[in-house]
Amino acid sequence: MFYYSVRQLSIRVRIAEEKVKKYELQSDNLKFTIAQMSKEMDDKQSEMNEMQKAFKEQISNLQDMLSKKKFEDKKDKFDKVISLLQSASETSKIYEPSFMFFDEWKAETANAETQTDDWMKRFIRRAQSTGPLCTAKAAEFSIPKPVINDNREEAWRLSEEIKKLEMEKYLLTTKLKLASNKLEEFKLQEAQKKSLETRLLILSEMNDCLVRENEELKITGGLKSSAENSGIISETQKTCDQISGDQMNGEPSFKIFHMKMNPLEEAHQELLSSDRKREWKESESSSLQNESSSDLDGTVKKKQRTDLMKQIADLEFQLNKAQKENEKALKLQSDLVKKYRAFVTALSGLQIKMKEDDMVEVESIFDPGNCFTFKIYDYGKTISLLETEYATRWTSQIREYLEGRNSTPAFLASVTLILDERAESTTTVSFYPSD
Repeated sequence: MFYYSVRQLSIRVRIAEEKVKKYELQSDNLKFTIAQMSKEMDDKQSEMNEMQKAFKEQISNLQDMLSKKKFEDKKDKFDKVISLLQSASETSKIYEPSFMFFDEWKAETANAETQTDDWMKRFIRRAQSTGPLCTAKAAEFSIPKPVINDNREEAWRLSEEIKKLEMEKYLLTTKLKLASNKLEEFKLQEAQKKSLETRLLILSEMNDCLVRENEELKITGGLKSSAENSGIISETQKTCDQISGDQMNGEPSFKIFHMKMNPLEEAHQELLSSDRKREWKESESSSLQNESSSDLDGTVKKKQRTDLMKQIADLEFQLNKAQKENEKALKLQSDLVKKYRAFVTALSGLQIKMKEDDMVEVESIFDPGNCFTFKIYDYGKTISLLETEYATRWTSQIREYLEGRNSTPAFLASVTLILDERAESTTTVSFYPSD
């Protein structure tokens, strides 16, 4: 199992605090952007409402102007017709007698425009009947029609602009919805990214710690081996110096040293042992690295843990379900027992209660508060009536039915009949079974 030091834990706490601060800043930025977007949407909505109001006012003004223009055109037309009539009346004195069709005057409720049109039609017919002079005069008196297409085109243009603005509003709302959805997706991706970054940081820290420990072990092993080697070399050098000094002092040229251990062989052996120790430490460090790599594969263990938790949760759910079913079955059983006791009491007139040690108390509904006590053996093969104060009142029935016939049902039936006769009741007896 991998243990963490206090320094590693403090570093992790610091990293977690920095991440919390970063998340808080990001959440504040997101809240600020959302507030800005909502404010912009409100401004756009108010602008759209103001534009709609302005366009409605323009449309109403144009409609008023159009109605006024129509009225003015009709008035001008009527004035022109009156002027033409006056001029025609002046010219008709030369070539034609005065008009004699005023006897066909229409009612005052009629429209003035229709009356003038009818009058002009009649005038043209008369001109055609009189000759070319009248036709020329009628041609001279032709009436131009007013043109009001400009106002209609302007109104149509304004309606088209209103439709375009509504379409732009719809597009802006859809874009805002898409932007909000993308923002939520971005938030989810950021959360996933942060979780992955935290995992990566944890794994990198664990790897760095293992690498550092391995390097420290290597350094300590190398220092120890170098110190041992340097000690051995210094000892051999001392011995060599002693030998050379003895030779320079003029002592005999040959001296024999009797040593228990040869220093050179001892140095070789120590070098071999240090190499073995170093190899052993390297193998230990590699095993530690393998263990750390196995620790890094914590996802598999985590998955196994989650599977175990799921299995435990399923077993707990099944246990709760079984307990609920057991409680339900017990409740049904108790209800059935109550029904059975009620039915037995209603049919036989006896309330039967089971006690400990296979003891049974039988109480008649005609004599409540008094009961017989029976002892049951071998699941009812043998039944014995226990001696009680209430049983001594029924000695004759006991002798006749229990001692004489050995019939407990007959005894209980005779007791029920006697109690019923004593009660002298012919009505149906209602009762409530006691638990």
